[in-house]
Amino acid sequence: MVAAVENSEEIIWNRIYELPDHVYFSHRRHIALGKIECAQCHGDIHAFETPPLIPFVALTMDFCIDCHDEHKVNNDCLACHR
Repeated sequence: MVAAVENSEEIIWNRIYELPDHVYFSHRRHIALGKIECAQCHGDIHAFETPPLIPFVALTMDFCIDCHDEHKVNNDCLACHR
């Protein structure tokens, strides 16, 4: 990826995480505001030689609620479901 950026090449992303259309997710809220490390959901991604083919974690409602409980943040349904 570094070489692609240095050579101004387009990076082709293969989506491995899918959320239902009614679920709102913001990386900004989780990373910048929530101070959650990328590795919590993406694993030790910077150490990978090739892109992962499957998600590191299953993004289920239980996974999200458990994390929200652990970090003592909003678990109101309307915070994530639109």
